[in-house]
Amino acid sequence: MVLRTMKANCGHCENKDCYEGKDCYALADDVRKEYTPEEIESMRVSGEIEAEHYMKLTRIEELALYASNMGLKRIGIAFCVGLSSEARTVADVLQKKGLEVHSACCKVCGIDKAEMGVVKMHGDGAEAICNPVG
Repeated sequence: MVLRTMKANCGHCENKDCYEGKDCYALADDVRKEYTPEEIESMRVSGEIEAEHYMKLTRIEELALYASNMGLKRIGIAFCVGLSSEARTVADVLQKKGLEVHSACCKVCGIDKAEMGVVKMHGDGAEAICNPVG
């Protein structure tokens, strides 16, 4: 992917001129070539939702509407174990909207930090790593 090689610093940008169409890194032509028809459809659906519902619906309601408009029946949630309560709420809302929800917390598989040479926060005993691969 084109953007993997750049050293963007958008987090410190004061202007966000990209919002008005500026190609700050002169990569737009290369990036356009990377989009699949499915990704373009996803952006079209997202744009319609934004245009009609921005600041009128919650992000979760927007997500449910997106899934519906894309014809999705199933959705996945990956979340930090520290946000388990919030993940449960999101899953409940999406299920009430008719979606089949699958979820994985960051500690999925329970692989001990010591096994991977990761420093533990709590000394002895089992302490699972955050597991982006799992």
